[in-house]
This record gives sequence, C-alpha cells and structure tokens, in this order.
Amino acid sequence: MRLDSLYLKKVLIIRTSSLGDVIHSLPFLSSLKKSFPSLRFYWLVKSSLSPLLRDNPHLQGIISWEKRNAWEALSKLKALAFDAAFDLQGLLRSALLPFLVRIPHRWGMANSKEKVGVFYTESFLPSSSHIVDQYLDWAESLGAERIVEFPLPREEKWERKAEDYFSSSRKKVIIIPGGGWANKRWPQAKYSKLIVSLARKGFDVFVFWGKEEWELADRIRVTSSHKANLLPCLDIPGMVSFFKRADVIVGGDTGPLHLAAALQVPVVGIYGPTDPQRNGPYGKNNKIIFNAPPCAPCWKRKCGKKDNACLKEIKVEKVCKAVEELIGRDKREKT
Repeated sequence: MRLDSLYLKKVLIIRTSSLGDVIHSLPFLSSLKKSFPSLRFYWLVKSSLSPLLRDNPHLQGIISWEKRNAWEALSKLKALAFDAAFDLQGLLRSALLPFLVRIPHRWGMANSKEKVGVFYTESFLPSSSHIVDQYLDWAESLGAERIVEFPLPREEKWERKAEDYFSSSRKKVIIIPGGGWANKRWPQAKYSKLIVSLARKGFDVFVFWGKEEWELADRIRVTSSHKANLLPCLDIPGMVSFFKRADVIVGGDTGPLHLAAALQVPVVGIYGPTDPQRNGPYGKNNKIIFNAPPCAPCWKRKCGKKDNACLKEIKVEKVCKAVEELIGRDKREKT
C-alpha cells in the first residue's frame, strides 16, 4: 500500500529511545519524506534525545515523551490530529498511544517484542537482518525510495572546540568503554591494555564517557599509564563534532558507537550478548568482533552464566589488529 494513495497530511513516528535505536530509525524518515515531500512528519521521543532530531530537515515537529508528562504528550498528540502513526518502538506503551488518541492508520512491525498487533491497522514483516535494512524494506513496501541518510545535528561552538582540541596530526582513536547494559561492556582491563598497545604504535588515544561513566573512563586512563586523554563532557552535537574527526572509534553495542557509524567514521564493534547481524554498526567501513559461545547472542542485561565469556574471550590483540587494518585501509583509499 503506497502512502500517497491514502491522502495523508500529518504522520507521527514513534521511537522514544534509545540513542542507537533512534539513529537506526533516521533512514526510514529520510526515505519517506524525500519520496512523499507533501507529508508532514512529527517524532515522539524522550526529551533527552530531542537534540538528536532538532535540526532534522525532514521533521515538522518533535514531541517530548516522559512518563511524568504522559498526559501532556497525549493531549498534544490528540490536538495535532494525525492521520497515521508508525510505531518503531514495538512495545505496549508505544502501540497503545496512537490507539488511545484515535489515529486512523496505525502501522507496526509484525515481529515486535510484545504482542501489540491488535493495536495496529497494518503490520509489516521484515526479511532483512539489520534493523536499518528492515526499516528501509518497510519504507519500500510503502512506495518510498530506499535512502540511506542520517541527518545529525551540528553546532558551530562544538566545531570550534573539536578543531582546537585535536591539534596533533597523528592518527586518532576514540575508545567508548561504557554502555547502557553492563553486560555489553568489554572488560575495563582489556581496554587499558588496548590503549597501551595503540599508544605504542603511535596513535593518539582518547576515552569517551557519558552520563555516570566518568569514573570508569578515569580508571581506564590511570590503569593504561595515562596513555589516553579523557574527552570533555559531550552532548549529542558535541559527539558529532568530536567523533567525525577520529580515524577509528572502538566500543560495544552502544548509542555513541552507532552515531560514529552514522557519521561514516570507521568503527570496531565489540559484541557479545547482542546480535551484530541485527544491531551491528551500520555501513561498510567497520569491523565487528564477535567471538561468542553457543549461548550468544542472549539479549540479556545480565549474563546467565555470570562469567561474560562472550566478551572476556575477545583478545586485545584481535581488537588492536582490527584498528590497524581500518587505519591502513583508510590510508590506501586516500592514495
């Protein structure tokens, strides 16, 4: 069913969290808006992630979602009188919202985690592996062109700070040791050893830290004999400005790594409990390290065997080699 056959005017996209998931959803919006420019798109998202969408040229508006302001959000949704909604979150709450405000056309994925199909008027069953490709398949099924585009926010103040911060001409590697689930984090000691190895090879190494991760980042800096520098505290536009100046970025399955991949910065993704076929860094300039036991990917926030073998068994030498290969490939492509 093509969207332009339904005489729609206003369309709501629901993807409230998390950073990586919202980033993965951006090509879906780009494909629909560029294919059907007369449609006006709005996005329901957590207020902490609204800066990611603030400068998106394909959006007419952003609606903040928090549990504490649920009734306020519902009132806004109802007042805007949407013709259609796409639930990219696939949870009971996200499927229920457009139903409650009586949006007539309500689309969702047929393979959602929760049994929410009863709230949809139309469902789409994806066949691709990666979540970005699933969304693009969905857009194509609606008559849209397949457009891989990640509009990301930029601020001049962060551009200037990043330009001043990275004064060295040496190759730059950014380490992202944190993540929303502790179970997805490669061990701290391995990051420290990786930093020492990379510094010996002549790379400048920097450690990124997010909310409540400064102590982790500082321990890694100290235990790597101060061979790395801690990046300043960065918001989303700050990440964009700093990350795009790196030669390689290393980390687990976490939002900042997916932001780096969306910027087309080469990344090394260290994976264990989650499936890189579905949630790996999107694009061709990347390497994924996934040396997993039979229990992986388990998609669990806590390891059932309590040993995190899927990540602990990944060797520092393998990650270091992946970084070198990406930097070497980048050199060859520029010559």
